[in-house]
Amino acid sequence: MKQTLIAGVVVLMLFPTLSYGQGCGGRQVPAAVPAQGCSGGQAAAPARVYNPDPSYYTNILKAELQKLNLKTPEKDLEKNFAKGEKKFMGINGYALTTPGVDSADQKLVEQNGVQPIKGTTDMLEGQEHLQLISDATDYAERYNQALLKKLK
Repeated sequence: MKQTLIAGVVVLMLFPTLSYGQGCGGRQVPAAVPAQGCSGGQAAAPARVYNPDPSYYTNILKAELQKLNLKTPEKDLEKNFAKGEKKFMGINGYALTTPGVDSADQKLVEQNGVQPIKGTTDMLEGQEHLQLISDATDYAERYNQALLKKLK
C-alpha cells in the first residue's frame, strides 16, 4: 500500500495532467495502465482528465488573509483571546511551523495547539502565492510573539 501511494505521488508529480480511468474492482488507475487481471471480462471505464486548478492554494490563501488583520495581528489576538482561543498560528510547508516561537517555548505550543493558515504550503504556485505565504508568515510571527507575551 505504501509503495503504491508513493508511486502514485511520483506519477502525479511527473504527469499532472494524466488521464484516469477505473480499473478492476473500482480502483482509480492512470489510463495508460492496462486493465490486467480482470476476471469475468471486466473492462476499464473511460478515462477522466486530472487537471488541478493551478492557483488552488493561492485562492484559498487570498481568502484566508482577507479575514485577518495583516497590519495589526495583535488586534486579531485580542479578539481570539477574549473568546478563549489560545492557539498559535501555523504555516504549512514541508512541516507545520509556528513562526516567532523558539524551541524553548514549544511546550506552550503543545499545550495550546496550532491553527494552520489555510492555503500555505510548500507547493508554490507562482510568485503571487510566494508573496502571500510571506505575508501569512509575517502575520503568524507577530501574532505568535504577542500570544507568547500573554501566556507567559
